[in-house]
Amino acid sequence: MLTEEKKQEKKIPWFRSIRTRIIFMVFLCMAILVGISMQVSVSGMKDNYSKIAKNYMYDLAVYAGNGILGDGQMDETKFEALAKVSVQGIESSYAYVVSKDGMMLYHPTADKIGQPVENEVVKGITETLKTGKIPEPEVVVYEFKGSTKYAGYYVTSDGNYILVISCDEDEMMSPVADYTMRSSVLSVILTVIGLIGAFLLATNIIQPFKQLGGVIRKVGDLNFVKDEKQDKLNKRMDETGYMSQAIDTMQQDLAKVVQKLLKESKELYEASEHLGKDAYETTIQISQIDTAVSEVAEGATSQANKTEETISNVMVIGNMIQETTKKITELEKNIQDMKNASNHAGKTLGELGEINDQSKDAIETIYKQTNVTNQSTIKIKEATALIASIAEETNLLSLNASIEAARAGENGRGFAVVAMQIQKLAEQSNETASRIDEIVSELLKNSQEAVKTMDEVKVVMNKQSENVEYTGKIFKTVEEKVTDSMKGIDSIVDFTKSMDESRVTVVDTVQDLSAIAEQNAASTEETFASVSQVKDIIENVSDNAEHLRKIAENLDKEIKQFKIS
Repeated sequence: MLTEEKKQEKKIPWFRSIRTRIIFMVFLCMAILVGISMQVSVSGMKDNYSKIAKNYMYDLAVYAGNGILGDGQMDETKFEALAKVSVQGIESSYAYVVSKDGMMLYHPTADKIGQPVENEVVKGITETLKTGKIPEPEVVVYEFKGSTKYAGYYVTSDGNYILVISCDEDEMMSPVADYTMRSSVLSVILTVIGLIGAFLLATNIIQPFKQLGGVIRKVGDLNFVKDEKQDKLNKRMDETGYMSQAIDTMQQDLAKVVQKLLKESKELYEASEHLGKDAYETTIQISQIDTAVSEVAEGATSQANKTEETISNVMVIGNMIQETTKKITELEKNIQDMKNASNHAGKTLGELGEINDQSKDAIETIYKQTNVTNQSTIKIKEATALIASIAEETNLLSLNASIEAARAGENGRGFAVVAMQIQKLAEQSNETASRIDEIVSELLKNSQEAVKTMDEVKVVMNKQSENVEYTGKIFKTVEEKVTDSMKGIDSIVDFTKSMDESRVTVVDTVQDLSAIAEQNAASTEETFASVSQVKDIIENVSDNAEHLRKIAENLDKEIKQFKIS
């Protein structure tokens, strides 16, 4: 089963491998050098060998011409001597003699004897002899029936005979061809050896880069844990060591950033959970306050109704004072009913006072929790700013890494890919921080509105408490009056006139009490509406806190993908 590193290697086509390129460049350089060397050496050898061959043929033509044709006579003995004349070791070499008029006097091929010469060079010599000029011995190269020939000629001093010694160039230059062949084989062997050496050298050069590729892939997998291979690379005193040290530094910096992110993410997650719990508890308490205020509103309405009933009863009492003697029993009953109503109203006011105190305590608790929520939101905003700062720092590190990759050229292409992935991660972190900042800003705005609303509710509740206290005092006065009335029931006849005068005062007092009760009922309705509004705001805060908790949870999961230990 292949390791992950081997799988990554298989993805690189062989023709794109740096090793292949190095081997190809070495092969190309060796081929060029060998080609140039072969061309220069073979060409120089061919020229030198050609000069030597021409000099040899020149000397041979002059020596044979003087030795055999020096006396100007032709006979069988000389023909036999000419048959032995040739370039040593060259089978295609032979000698022939032409007369000054161009007739073949001697040739190894008997059929050509007596025939006109076919060689254009020799024909040119015969034409020169006709002018009376005797050409000097010379070696010439010419084409004859598709073959290149070397010919050394000698003209006798009387100009009657022309001795020509001929051979094929291919056979003459065969040593050069053999040398070329041996040199080519040797060049191929040297090239193969050079390629093997280039392969070993390229492998030795590429191996550290493969190890660097593994390190970079680990960084790409968000794994910042160092291993023995990276420690060995850091100790190298070459470019790969410098790159490994740079990657190591980057890993350490990124590990520090990730540790900060982990810490801040955990704090953000805990803060969001705390905010969610506070918002949930606040919602529950607001619901309780809503219920309590609703009951207070009902009590205030009932109080107003009772007050109106009291006014009616007092008016009845005033009308019945004139008949008090006849209807004393009814008066006692009405006074008893008024006492009961007063007791009930007093009890109701007591309950209303207790409910009002509970409402004040609940509002104070909501106020404190709202301030805590506001402070938590500010802390979350600061944490979001820190995350954005960290994302900017990560982006800057990615930019520096891209610059280093550009400096590395072709060898830093893989490193540039990792830098690009890190930059994408920094951009995603920045976008997430922006979204968190928007949510926190909205949450902070709602929290501040809640604080403002709670301040208004506190003012209303304080005013309501004063009204309830004032109403209690009024009812206490009424209770005292009713008690006095019951004590004086035995002498009611005597004080009928005084009661008639007091009736007016009682009616005015009850009317004032009715106005206060109506005002208290209206204030209670306003308080109920304010508490409902606070409830809606707190529910919105709770929803935003839950959304923030989910974002913090997702951010915590993303950051935990990093491996730093």
